[in-house]
Amino acid sequence: MTEIEDTLSRALAAEADCRQPPVFNAYRIAEAATAKRPFWRRPLLSMVAAAIAVAGAGGTAVLATGGGRHRSGDAVTVTIQSRTGSVGPETTDSSVKAWVHRRAVAEGLKDVTATVRHNPWRLQVTGHAADLDLLKTFADPGVLQLRPTTPVPSPAPAQGSVTQACQESIVKTGTQWLACGRAGEMPAWVTDPVGVDYRVVASRPMLFSQGTDRDIWGVIVTFDDAGAKALSDFSARYTRKATAVLIDGAVAATPVFPGAQTTGQIGFAAGTGQRTADVLGAILTTQGSADLEGATVTVSTR
Repeated sequence: MTEIEDTLSRALAAEADCRQPPVFNAYRIAEAATAKRPFWRRPLLSMVAAAIAVAGAGGTAVLATGGGRHRSGDAVTVTIQSRTGSVGPETTDSSVKAWVHRRAVAEGLKDVTATVRHNPWRLQVTGHAADLDLLKTFADPGVLQLRPTTPVPSPAPAQGSVTQACQESIVKTGTQWLACGRAGEMPAWVTDPVGVDYRVVASRPMLFSQGTDRDIWGVIVTFDDAGAKALSDFSARYTRKATAVLIDGAVAATPVFPGAQTTGQIGFAAGTGQRTADVLGAILTTQGSADLEGATVTVSTR
């Protein structure tokens, strides 16, 4: 452990003991502020699409998308096709459409419609071109998990073997595996989840740190009753041990719990700007189907 990690970890433990809810992983917040790395692992949460032409004062912005140039008011369709071409029986057409509606409301998106097609299974989300980046985030189901971590895999790789590439997965592997960080960095060896996945029922943005050129925002999430109990049991079992918070299979934070957490809440950095935290919170509070993991995303005009 480096000197800064040791110092911040001690400060973090003191903060977690006196603040409700506890805010973890101060080292990652400091790292994000200094290294200026984007938090989200995919380029889907760019909050403002680039306007590449404006037709005079009060003119209509023209946006560059995967399907060419579109006016901000044009309709675009994002097709999200499951990796296997099928989904589980619990993922019904009505449940998917209801989930899309909740997500659209949470993110303030207007005129969003959802169509589910089969053979292969795919979800088509249609909305305004100005909202394209947010429409693409419907490929992120928003599954939050807590997992214990280990410093090295067991058994250790043989000498001379190729280093295992990190993975992003919310599917149980039955073993230890190297999970990617959400921006491609900070990988950690994790094991299968203990207890259940965590259903987020509420979230709120929080300013974690202020910088000279950018502010780091985070999100505080609240679990349902089952998740609160699972969090308490998990944090008690792994007190003062390295753990990982995973969102859609990627490492979002690496908290060290100072003791059992009974608030049913945790917090972690989201990136720069409150809008980033707002959108991440919306994704986590409107969890989609795990069948979306690894889905392919294409964009077209309607």
